[in-house]
Amino acid sequence: MVLCARDLARKLVATYRLCSEQLSSQSHYDYGMRAVMSVLRAAAANKQRSAETLEDVLMLRSIKDVNEPKFLAPDLPLFAGILSDLFPGVDLPPTDYSALDEHLQTNCARLNLQVDRRMARTDFDLGPGLEILDVGIKLTTPLPKEGLVYDYVWDKPKAVWRHWMDSPGGAAELAIPESASFNEIIVPTVDTVRYTHLLTLLVTHGRHVLFAGPTGTGKTVYVKAAIEALDKALYTNQQTAFSAQTSANMIQDIIDARLDKRRKGIFGPPVGMRCVVFLDDLNMPALEVYGAQPPVELMRQFLDHSGWYDRPLPRAVPEIRETTWGAGNKKGWIRLGSALDTLTKSDVTEVKAMKNPPAGVKLVMETVCQMLSIKPNKVNDHTNSAKKVNDYWGPSQALLADTKFLDTLRAYDKDNIAPHIITAVRPYIDMPEFEPSVVKKASAAAYGLCCWVRAMEAYDRVAKVVAPKKAKLAEAEAEYGELMVGLTAKKAELADLEAKLAELKGRLGAMQARKAGLEAEVDLCEKKLDRATKLIGGLGGEKSRWTEVAAKLGGDYINLTGDVLLASGFIAYLGAFTAAYRERATSSWVALCKERQIPCSDHFKLVTVLGEPVKIRDWTIDGLPNDSFSIDNGIIVSKARRWPLLVDPQGQANKWIKNMEKKHKLEDESFLEDINNILNTGEVPNLFPKDELVSIMEQVTMRAKRAGKQLTPASLYAFFVDSCRANLHLVLAMSPVGGAFRERLRKFPSLVNCTTIDWFTVWPSDALKSVASKFLHDVEMDSDDTRGAVEDMCMEFHVTVRRLADDFKADLGRHYYTTPTSYLELIQTYKELLAAKRKQACSTSASERASKPSGERAMRCATASYSRDSTAHAEGPGAGGGERDCTTSVYDGRRVRFKAAALPPTLAQHHQGGFYMTTKLRNPHYLPEVSVKVTLLNFMITPEGLEDQLLGIVVRLERPELEEQKTKLVLAGAENARQLKEIEDRIIEVLSASEGNILEDETAINVISSSKLLSNDIAQKQQIADKTERTIDETRLGYKAVARHVSVLFFCISDLAAIEPMYQDHWTRRGVAFLLSLAD
Repeated sequence: MVLCARDLARKLVATYRLCSEQLSSQSHYDYGMRAVMSVLRAAAANKQRSAETLEDVLMLRSIKDVNEPKFLAPDLPLFAGILSDLFPGVDLPPTDYSALDEHLQTNCARLNLQVDRRMARTDFDLGPGLEILDVGIKLTTPLPKEGLVYDYVWDKPKAVWRHWMDSPGGAAELAIPESASFNEIIVPTVDTVRYTHLLTLLVTHGRHVLFAGPTGTGKTVYVKAAIEALDKALYTNQQTAFSAQTSANMIQDIIDARLDKRRKGIFGPPVGMRCVVFLDDLNMPALEVYGAQPPVELMRQFLDHSGWYDRPLPRAVPEIRETTWGAGNKKGWIRLGSALDTLTKSDVTEVKAMKNPPAGVKLVMETVCQMLSIKPNKVNDHTNSAKKVNDYWGPSQALLADTKFLDTLRAYDKDNIAPHIITAVRPYIDMPEFEPSVVKKASAAAYGLCCWVRAMEAYDRVAKVVAPKKAKLAEAEAEYGELMVGLTAKKAELADLEAKLAELKGRLGAMQARKAGLEAEVDLCEKKLDRATKLIGGLGGEKSRWTEVAAKLGGDYINLTGDVLLASGFIAYLGAFTAAYRERATSSWVALCKERQIPCSDHFKLVTVLGEPVKIRDWTIDGLPNDSFSIDNGIIVSKARRWPLLVDPQGQANKWIKNMEKKHKLEDESFLEDINNILNTGEVPNLFPKDELVSIMEQVTMRAKRAGKQLTPASLYAFFVDSCRANLHLVLAMSPVGGAFRERLRKFPSLVNCTTIDWFTVWPSDALKSVASKFLHDVEMDSDDTRGAVEDMCMEFHVTVRRLADDFKADLGRHYYTTPTSYLELIQTYKELLAAKRKQACSTSASERASKPSGERAMRCATASYSRDSTAHAEGPGAGGGERDCTTSVYDGRRVRFKAAALPPTLAQHHQGGFYMTTKLRNPHYLPEVSVKVTLLNFMITPEGLEDQLLGIVVRLERPELEEQKTKLVLAGAENARQLKEIEDRIIEVLSASEGNILEDETAINVISSSKLLSNDIAQKQQIADKTERTIDETRLGYKAVARHVSVLFFCISDLAAIEPMYQDHWTRRGVAFLLSLAD
């Protein structure tokens, strides 16, 4: 007997009330009568075991034992506080587990196991016994004595416990086949067998699974092995991996692309199959501004609603069926009579057997009887016995008893419903209780009959409107037929007249064409004479100049191999060095080229080989210092294949780049997301559009059939991906130094999980030689000796610069690194520059030499009879329209053959700007991982460049009108040079592109004539401007002493930084001081 029952009951109720208000909301928390009964049973058991214990202690222990195991850790302190408030001063004595503790320690010692007090505490909390329930049946078979419960699985058919390794699907079935490749091997362990079994069991029963654990524990391997082992005839799988850049739209598109449309609003795998979707690295998507992960939220929406919003149709939520996430059912529109398809005889019998049917069922059967013209029974009104009312339930039961009731409804003549029937039924349609949704709650059979009545009424309503319109349509069609007969006769007459008219027009056209031809011939003869005069006048003075240019090109072409090699080495290696170190390196390289008999210029200058006068003049206008060191830097920036990083403490390069690139924009791209997917799943999701997927599946169908694969779209695409993956070898090269590499690995874990890492060291000389030989094997050379010498020079460049960098560090304390990337850049730059210069030399020479034959041919054509035979070919190399793929010229007794057809096509270039980086540090130290990505350039100002700028400042203050005139002349000169170059290129292009008789090409003649006139005008203006500029320069020289003096002072002050960093100075600040001093 409980003495304080009422008091303890109040405390128990208060405990659960406070828990429901203060603790977190969890689906497994229970505060109802079931929980109360559990506490009462536990209290009774405790009372029987310890009758002498205080009742407050027994109730407190019972409440804690029943509820604590199911509460989450954050809720336990709150629960303890609630109990301490309700049971103040009640302390629970510790439970005596000494006997159990003794047995646990004895058995652990026997099994050679170490005792963990936390695990022992868990064993105590399990209680005195362990019962295992399966479908409500208690299994009394004891667990094996060795190991833990997690080491065994219940073999239900044989009713025994089996170790995981001995179970069906254990080690025997997971044996490694002899033909397995290294990356396919999965060593069978207890974990692999256990997790594979549990995953397969859950997936095949349509349950969702979440594998959680630290990186590298095999989660991905277990899941992929399990789903790949599923029956391909019943299951199709879809695998993808999340990353930091995965978006919700991307995941939705990936899953939608693998599903078939079954009908409107319903999607799923092929009929009869289930789709298993595996999403790897679920924690990877980046958080959005509100802290959510959109791809994960999309998965939650899928689990809650069996689908997601169709983005093209935002209000539609299509269902996705037969996936591991379950399936739903979506209502559709009810067609006329389709409701009867769901009714069976048992449904009709169920309605008929109702003794007291709901009002909704009676109302539906009343309308059915009226539709079938069945009269009601007259019965007494239960509210007034003297009054009779209509009762349709009796006739309805008789109607339902008819075995052909459903057939009668299906055969109902809906096209001839009597008007009085519709009049009687129509009032029911607007009744709220006659709505199908209301009727369905009363009876499913009545719901179908209700829909049938409503459909018949709607059909009759529409038919009454359509019938009169059909009659009027028939009348109009009859009248239209009579009119068409008369129209056909008139059309026949018109056709005869049109035929006669066409014959007359044809004869007239032929006569007019003949007349026009004769007039055109006369006009053409006059035009050819005029064009010939213009052509001879326009090109007459160019012969001598083009001859000199062709001779110079011949000499340059001979030295092209060596000069381009030296220029490539200059661009690849020497950008970071000062002028003295550059001169030292190039002088040694020229000597080595001469020693190896590689033809090159005696005095190599980068501006001579790669400089473009018009472009250089534009650079100086934009602010590039006008000295050879700065101009060489400009050429390196324009020709280098890597992005430039400019050491620019005085800000000269920054100013030049901003002026030069004002009109361009910057671009950026990201591709690591695709690489992450390729490494993880072997494919880029949604890479192929729908039409290409169909073509791919058609091409792999025969191979998949021979391999025994299913021929469904999903299986064919999976076979295609597997085939690509088996033959895909992806090589990634990254610098392993710095935070960027670590950040990439964190965002894209497949870069480590799915790759084999290798490390590379400095290349030796024989490796450098081998690499040069491999990459230059397809470059055309004069001989094998020249090829070998060029390969040796590439190696020498790399080794020489490596030593030069050591001297650079020892002398000036500046760091520079040579890497294999620099070497590869040297070779690739050489190949590209050599091809471009050869093509330029070939096309220029061919165009120059084509001008003379074209002029002579034009003159002969102008004086001939203008017949077709007058376009005879001129004799000599490159003449006429025959062999235009090559020209032959002789320079200094040596024959040089330009093969235009053998040159590579011009590479497409991107003209939307570039990417430039500058630093104001005087002596920056960039590690190799930065150096290999950029072209490092020393843009520190030189004495000559500073002197020129200071001279401009002095003249601008002392003689502003003179400096303004100088600036205008420079701008005008640059524009004149640019126009002259464009005009010359246009003339050469027209001459080279002309085929046949050039006098017949009026556009070409006009271009040449107008271009020549403009060229002469510009040349005259430029001569006057050059003369004026020389006069101005002579005047400016009077101030050169001031500029030189200030330049010396600046570099003296700059060199103080080598003594103490605090003396670092900046050209902008010194320039301001200089201006202020002049103003004073």
